[in-house]
Amino acid sequence: LFISHVTSPTALVFPLNDVIKEARKRGIITVIDGAHAPGLVNLNLNKLNADFYSGNCNKWMMSPKGAAFLWAKKEVQPMLEPRVVSHGWVAQSGGPQQRGVFGNSRFIDCFEVQGTRDPAAWLSLPKALNFLHDCNWSTMTQASAHLAQKTAEKISAATKIPLLAVPEFTASQMISVPLPDCNVDQVKRQLYDKFSIEVPVFNWKSRCFVRISFQPYNTEEDANELIAALAHIFSL
Repeated sequence: LFISHVTSPTALVFPLNDVIKEARKRGIITVIDGAHAPGLVNLNLNKLNADFYSGNCNKWMMSPKGAAFLWAKKEVQPMLEPRVVSHGWVAQSGGPQQRGVFGNSRFIDCFEVQGTRDPAAWLSLPKALNFLHDCNWSTMTQASAHLAQKTAEKISAATKIPLLAVPEFTASQMISVPLPDCNVDQVKRQLYDKFSIEVPVFNWKSRCFVRISFQPYNTEEDANELIAALAHIFSL
């Protein structure tokens, strides 16, 4: 079962705990796409207990592009093979590597080295985590989530189009807000060229959306400028 943790177009959060538990009862392997989750939602990989989980750290944890991770339960790690064969693939004897020949496990040995790659983004992650901790980021993002929800509600009130879901099913700081039918590329270009606002505007399931995202460095003034710009474009 392959499922997103937080969907990209709709910014909705799936109830993974119940889904994964049911899948495990039925002997179904779970593969979770957590591209938007780290730093945006509370994420405890051991508690979630999926078979496989991958996540990006550049989206909401503000680390450089290329900082990401793959998590796999110990029981299913032998199912994975690296796409790039490098050091650690075979034991020094020349035969298939056994657990613990080089490192802690065959899984780590096979995936840790992938040829000539720049590890700078990965190595920056501890600093990013320290920054979030030192700034009390979890508390600061609560204000961002409140601002995102308030902004979404104001846009919805102006367009008279209901939001997709109640707050507990949205990704707190990231909300996709329905827009009236429009040329989404034209609206996105107007927002950028005329109002210096860069935000995703797109079609999904034959509907138009603007996806707003707020970090602690965003202000209520930013939100009001977006609301005013959309009101001007759509004559609201």
